[in-house]
Formats: sequence, structure tokens, C-alpha cells
Amino acid sequence: MKYLTLLVVCLCITVQLTAQEQESRIPEYSSKLMIGSSLNSTYGSGLSFAYVQDKHGISLNFLPFSSVTTDDLFPSEIRYLNLGLSYNYYIRKNNIVDFSLKTGFQRISGSLSSDVIGEPNSVVRYSFGVGPEISFHLSKEIDFSVNLGYGLYNITESLNSNISGGVGFYYNAYLK
Repeated sequence: MKYLTLLVVCLCITVQLTAQEQESRIPEYSSKLMIGSSLNSTYGSGLSFAYVQDKHGISLNFLPFSSVTTDDLFPSEIRYLNLGLSYNYYIRKNNIVDFSLKTGFQRISGSLSSDVIGEPNSVVRYSFGVGPEISFHLSKEIDFSVNLGYGLYNITESLNSNISGGVGFYYNAYLK
């Protein structure tokens, strides 16, 4: 009876491992579109669109924001735009995780105008970053990516450098 129980348990484990292996396989594709959201310090934040083909990928991130307040004490208008563009070179791809090198830049522009300040106050800043990225395939359709690298911030006025990083969630649409 012990041997029969042991045989059944081993058979169940083998069947489950085989089923998990088949479920985790990413479909063969020549390219894919990715739509999601990202939060990055040098590649842009907000809504993200990415296109990946073989070992190369490009992504566009943007986050527009506008707010108008009609408060009697401090009426104001705020406008903000974060726009980023990045390039990935994939070093290794498999069913569970992808490793890539990433480089990109972002443009942040914002303005604040109010009756109290008078003239509109506006700011434009550019940042550039480079570093590795790891993308985890949580399922066939969902990816979670993490990047960490080195960034140059506010490169048009006073060049600052520091660690850069970010995260992103993406939905994948595979193209044959």
C-alpha cells in the first residue's frame, strides 16, 4: 500500500510539473506590441506603448496632466507633460524572464499660472538614462519589468547624475 501511495504521489507531481511547464511557455512570435503603464525616473512615466521585434524594442511613455482651479483666494491653472522615449537591446529571452540593456530620455514640461503669481511660471527639463532591465512574464499576456541604472538629470541647465530606476506593467499582444 505504501508503494502504491508513493507511486500515485510521484505520478501526480510529474503531471502537475508537465502542465505548469506547458502553461508557462510564451508563444513563438516575430514581434509583439505591449501596452501598459510605467514609472521611471529617466525614461518617462505614465501610459506606455512598446514594440519588440527579435532583439530590439522601442517604447514611448507619456503622462499629460492639466488642472484649473477657480478658488477665490488662489485661482490657478497647472499644466504638466512627461514624455519619454527608450530603446531596449535584448541580451537573453526565455519563457520566464527577459534581460535587456535600456537607454532613453524624457522631457518634463510644466507651467503654473495664477492671478497671484502674475506671469506664468514654466519649466522644461530633460533627462537621460542607461542601464539593465529585467522583464518577468507573469503570464502569457502580462509582463512586469524592473530597471536600474545611471541617469543624467536636468541636462540643459545644471547637469546632475544619480541612480535611475523604474517599474512597469504591460499587456502583450503577439504578432505573427
